[in-house]
Amino acid sequence: MKNFLAKFGSRKFLLTIAGLLGVTAYPQYANDIVTLIGLYLGAEGAADTVRAYSQQKYVEPQKAVAESFFNSADDEDDVDKDSEPVPGR
Repeated sequence: MKNFLAKFGSRKFLLTIAGLLGVTAYPQYANDIVTLIGLYLGAEGAADTVRAYSQQKYVEPQKAVAESFFNSADDEDDVDKDSEPVPGR
């Protein structure tokens, strides 16, 4: 919850709110405001992706799926052995 609330103070969120207010106050410049905010947010997103990848926080999707599969296979408690099998199998 704390992390969720911290996102409300991020530059991206505050810029989006400022853009919404700017578009409301100056509708004749709406296209310019939206374009500038979109470019900024796109650049920040790309920078975050590069930073995460360079710090090895990126996990390949295939590896993540495999790890998730093997981790869930170890959870024998989650298997309901008394249930009926799926019809047609």
